[in-house]
Amino acid sequence: MESSTAKQVLHLLLIEDNSADAVLLRELFREVDPTGFQIVHVSRFIEALDLFEQKNFDLVLLDLSLPDSQGLETLVRFRHFNPEIPIVVLTGHDDQETAVEALRKGAQDYLVKGRIDGELITRSVRYALERQRALGALRESEERYALAARAANDGLWDWNLTLNEIYYSPRWCLMLGFNEEEIGNSPSEWFHRLHPDDLEATRNAIDLYLQGKTSHFEQEYRIRHRSGSYRWMLSRGMALYNEHGQPYRMAGSQSDITVRKHTEERLIYDALHDPLTHLPNRLYFQEQLESALRNFEADRSEQFAVLFLDLDRFKTINDSLGHLIGDRLLSAIAGRLERCIPPEGLIARFGGDEFAVLLHNVTAVNDAARVAKSMLLAMDEPFLIHGHEVFTSGSIGIALSADAYTRTEEILRDADTAMYRAKAAGMGKYRLFDTTMHVRAMALWQLETDLRRAVERNEFAIYYQPIVSLKSGQLAGFEALVRWNHPERGLLYPADFIALAEETGLLNIIDRWTIRRGAEQLKSWQDEHPQEPALFLNVNLSGSLLNQSDLAGYVESVLQETKISPNTLKLEITEGAVLSDIVGIMHTLTALQKLNVHLCIDDFGTGYSSLSSLHYYPINTLKIDGSFIMSMNGESGNMDIVRTIITLAHDLDLEVIAEGVETPHQFYQLQALNCEFGQGSLFSKAIDSRSSRVLLTQKPRWIAS
Repeated sequence: MESSTAKQVLHLLLIEDNSADAVLLRELFREVDPTGFQIVHVSRFIEALDLFEQKNFDLVLLDLSLPDSQGLETLVRFRHFNPEIPIVVLTGHDDQETAVEALRKGAQDYLVKGRIDGELITRSVRYALERQRALGALRESEERYALAARAANDGLWDWNLTLNEIYYSPRWCLMLGFNEEEIGNSPSEWFHRLHPDDLEATRNAIDLYLQGKTSHFEQEYRIRHRSGSYRWMLSRGMALYNEHGQPYRMAGSQSDITVRKHTEERLIYDALHDPLTHLPNRLYFQEQLESALRNFEADRSEQFAVLFLDLDRFKTINDSLGHLIGDRLLSAIAGRLERCIPPEGLIARFGGDEFAVLLHNVTAVNDAARVAKSMLLAMDEPFLIHGHEVFTSGSIGIALSADAYTRTEEILRDADTAMYRAKAAGMGKYRLFDTTMHVRAMALWQLETDLRRAVERNEFAIYYQPIVSLKSGQLAGFEALVRWNHPERGLLYPADFIALAEETGLLNIIDRWTIRRGAEQLKSWQDEHPQEPALFLNVNLSGSLLNQSDLAGYVESVLQETKISPNTLKLEITEGAVLSDIVGIMHTLTALQKLNVHLCIDDFGTGYSSLSSLHYYPINTLKIDGSFIMSMNGESGNMDIVRTIITLAHDLDLEVIAEGVETPHQFYQLQALNCEFGQGSLFSKAIDSRSSRVLLTQKPRWIAS
């Protein structure tokens, strides 16, 4: 009668380059046990290594003489590759020293091919397997012993699973603040003291180990000390099993890891929180936002909102009062904002003066709007920081959860976009994101991309608007006006791109190009059409270019290269640009004046300067804004304003250019007021360089009527 237990088939790997020997060995195994062995044969060492990556074997039969590996080095290499697999060495040489050395290097047996029969080879294989298992058991026993020895300074425990009693060592008891006699032998002495959040996980870890589903028991948990506080412990244990495979004893150790856990918790806290405000940081916020997004994808009722806040004028506060005051202000703001957030919400500092809020259970726009209003209202009251009363406000953008969102970056991007729309609407406001904002943002992004390429591809051109002498009616000069020949949108005017160029830092490059290209064109005209006084060219300078310390040096190099007379290059600046940094810009203006370049205040009357402050600026010319010229005959009194400006300018020895001259009557009025120059559609719109050359050739003369 056959046994009800299926016999185990042993999987052997034969590494033998002699095919005849391989066939013989297969026959020897088959003679003794036709079904007990499954043999896979390879002839090279490298093939064996590849095969081990794909399949598990119980034992290796290894020939020491292979095409790609020779001698005991073959054994050493294989042991290095897989130290756990038992190896029986096959050799054609009966060498006792080699046999002994092979056993020292890890072989389980050493067989000479010519002396092998079926009984010998099968017995050797089974002996090698049994010996390997015995060595493994011995190693595990030694490891258990070493573990107990190492744990001698920790708390030891020994659990009799049959009686369900645990011996707790004196050290184990002392770790919890008790003497040995104060702790009984019940498992409850251990488990009833575990933190409620750790009890189930610890019991599960023990059960899984005793069921054979894990190789050992190891668990971290909190356990209550006599003082009532909880201490972090690391417990390890191993079990002994009877002949039926049932565990009857389990022993282990307990180590106090409280200091380590507190250090880890502090490191984690620091990694996820802002050190200044102690609010969660960007990383923590994005993790929570990712979770909210995934919850929303699974259940559309789990709606949420993101609010993005940027402080208004914070840089001004930092620059004027210092970074210490700025940091204290940020901390105070964080405290106020935190009180505006619902208990289930989250506020984080993103860095600088930016904060983000995550709101859960948002059922309507008003839920997010209410929090936004509360945050803005909280900043209305001044902050008292180191004796300074500081006022600030913020701009908030709101993005609500939506089906279109698949990544957290998209939500933050849209909240940020809405925040910029709020800032553009004025300080202390909030705006809800809508798709038109994204369309506009994408259009601006595309425009910025095109603008950068335009600089590289030299797509800019200068158009020139004539400036006429009102006394003689003759052409006196031009104003250089930049145009962009966009490859798809056609000719673009400054209003379409100058603000973006300034924001991206490209305007400085455009302005410098305009100065150089305009000066080269002016030199060409002056050579072709000499007149007295010589033609001049007005070029607009942005405030950002005026803040460049090397501007005067750059202009000087242009003058030297083009060889134009410095006083025929007139650089126009706005009142606002001068007032943005009076000290720095006045230094630049003085340096330009020393070059004998003429300086002109553009759009005078629309800025912040008073007439009495004009003598502070090293300027040569005033340009009256066209809005005053166009309504000189109205009831607003602009005629008197224009007369006053011209009179005062002449008293300060300044020339005057009137912009926006559209009618002969305006020409006549300005001529009567002794205004030197006029510019406007009455004379000509801005024209390209070719048309400007034609106009110079025609030598036009305009007459007031």
